[in-house]
Amino acid sequence: SDPIDSGTPMVAYSDPDNSNALLISSAAEISTTNNAANISINTDDIEVSTGQISVNNSSVVNIGQFTNAVTIDLGGADVLGTTLGITDAELDKITGATINIGNTNSGGITVSSAITHAAGNINLVTGSGLLIKATLGAGTGNININAAGGIYPDFSGVDLSG
Repeated sequence: SDPIDSGTPMVAYSDPDNSNALLISSAAEISTTNNAANISINTDDIEVSTGQISVNNSSVVNIGQFTNAVTIDLGGADVLGTTLGITDAELDKITGATINIGNTNSGGITVSSAITHAAGNINLVTGSGLLIKATLGAGTGNININAAGGIYPDFSGVDLSG
């Protein structure tokens, strides 16, 4: 299918069952690689199976919850209504200079399974705390954390690399 490729930082989709879910599959693509626009996605459930979300190498992808206080699990699955899960495989299909995950209205963020992103900066923002249960790597980029409720490493050998 043809990508959505826009100069404006907007993603629109229909949500007929009110699940606040976004599915990107079957070679679907949300892209601003041809111009300098950012992409912002607010959803409580995301699945990036065979498609991709991409911006050019100077732009930003913002991913946050649709409903305030929904938690974010990096490395885990979505739990509709409570947890926005972003697996390592899904994060590998999201590219840009910077990937912002969460915002000040997000519930807590947990890194539940190892995350290794090849390139680009990763910014984690939560109005709550960050629980680190696994390795989080940004390859050639940096990891920046803004966790109002604190940062809690919960396994030996915590590795935040970038």
